[in-house]
Amino acid sequence: MAWAARVYIAQGRYGDASNALNWVLEFRKRRFGSKSREVADTLAQMSAVARQEGNTRRAKALLKQAQAIQGKPMGKPAKPDVRK
Repeated sequence: MAWAARVYIAQGRYGDASNALNWVLEFRKRRFGSKSREVADTLAQMSAVARQEGNTRRAKALLKQAQAIQGKPMGKPAKPDVRK
């Protein structure tokens, strides 16, 4: 179903992509757990779709959830560890 979401996104069918990604999200939560990388990836994809639809508030909220799972702060790039 994730592949279908990618096709919908490429076609500009964001509503259909959003529906597909909601299904994928629920499946991945059950299969891999709600704190898994797969769930974070899906949330990030959902964020991109919401942004394309012009729903920046939802996009930011979804991205924040994804980054919380991945352990990355929102809006701040990771700093490399350059200790000598």
